[in-house]
Amino acid sequence: MIIAIKLLLNQYQANNWHHAHCEGLVDWPPAPWRILRAIVAGSYNVDLPSQYQETLKGLLYQMAQAKPEYYLPKVTYIQHRSPRPQLKLGKLPQIKPGKTLYAAGYLVDANDTTIYIRYPFELSETQDLMLRLIFNGLTYLGRKESAAQWQLVEQMPEANAKATPEGTQIVATADPNLDQEQLWKTLHQTAADVFAKNKQAVFPGVTQTAFQVNTPNFELTKSEHKPQSSSRTHLVKLEVIADYPVPLKYSHQLCYNLHCCLVKYCQGQNPVFTGQEKKGQPCQKHGHTFIQPIPDSQNRYVERLQLISTDGYFTDDLAIISTVEYVKLGEQFLQLQLSDFSKQISDFHQQWQTVTPMFLTRFPQTLRGKPRYLSGTHYQKDGPTHQALKFLQYLDHLGLSGAPSFQATDEGLGLYLDGELAVQAQSEPWDKFWEWQQTRSHGKKVGRVGYNINLNFSKPVQAPLGLGYACHYGLGTLLPF
Repeated sequence: MIIAIKLLLNQYQANNWHHAHCEGLVDWPPAPWRILRAIVAGSYNVDLPSQYQETLKGLLYQMAQAKPEYYLPKVTYIQHRSPRPQLKLGKLPQIKPGKTLYAAGYLVDANDTTIYIRYPFELSETQDLMLRLIFNGLTYLGRKESAAQWQLVEQMPEANAKATPEGTQIVATADPNLDQEQLWKTLHQTAADVFAKNKQAVFPGVTQTAFQVNTPNFELTKSEHKPQSSSRTHLVKLEVIADYPVPLKYSHQLCYNLHCCLVKYCQGQNPVFTGQEKKGQPCQKHGHTFIQPIPDSQNRYVERLQLISTDGYFTDDLAIISTVEYVKLGEQFLQLQLSDFSKQISDFHQQWQTVTPMFLTRFPQTLRGKPRYLSGTHYQKDGPTHQALKFLQYLDHLGLSGAPSFQATDEGLGLYLDGELAVQAQSEPWDKFWEWQQTRSHGKKVGRVGYNINLNFSKPVQAPLGLGYACHYGLGTLLPF
């Protein structure tokens, strides 16, 4: 059995077992005990069916009896020091000043970010399926800031970390004398139970094993600190975790508050979050972040948020995103959990439809109190359909270049570029009441009526597609259908 753990942010943060985080000791290689407890946590995150619990117990016992081999990437030591607020959840959430966090860890080589762990046995078909399901519930390794992707693989590079009495790296392993039920019970114990309630100085069921690590450190250079554009991430997904589902009509408040958090954490200096090259100078293109709500299957509640940027995110940018753990919405705090990263934005699609209403940014044109129409059509100038098509031309990644003209078609209003049909649009008033942020210091909406937009492109295009007022913060979001 081989487990591959890809460090998505090129960093690993975890302190040695039985050591405080302020001691600056990194758990390297990731302790077998840490891997066991992570798998137990993942089983609860995916609501593992009860009939598989005995299978899981047996697999954990097999893993506890073995001494795994590792392939570890090159690393260099890093340490973050930052004040951490103490968040108290409840009907009246409060944020209190917290202690300084000393987060010791390793930065890994950007060209080799995967940890491999090999156990000396093969999985049964049931164990294989169960473990793959559990890995869907694991999104980090060590500290939550160290986002990671877990998977089973068939092969790994030559091991460079093995258990040996002459080893210099001491890590935590499960006591081999524990039987299956004792191990299961021990893996569920918390530090609070052991140290505070039971008054024990040593966590029960844990022993120490020496590992010899034969991998050199690497020196951090500017080129490694800032990856090349080809290695940028373009899509980040965040799961929304709340006591009660968040209605889709509040998505703009949620997206805009997340935007404020990102701007705060980057200190207003990062154009991919601020949308400004310099303070007061907006970016001329729309390559900065679109924060888009992804609804459930019935389009009633916000299931997750996705951040899309055609400019892409560097590793430092992803670290800022991962720092945002909670976003305030009304009187409650919603937890955001990193769930996926991708260097590819999305697939190409021809048909797109709004999941949140488009609000106009200009007043539709009139003459002597009557609507002005586009020549040869019954569509009003700067009406919702016309504004939607005009706005598409500002999204450079769609490639809609050429001399524009507008004509009525069988499927709505068509945008023609150099005489060729590029996209057709239809619109109708959004039939539901909608909520938006009303405390923004800049930007104006036109009226309280939103619109549902359908687009049919002649050639497939990629996300992000957002139209109208506050399109970067959740309104006017289009998804393929």
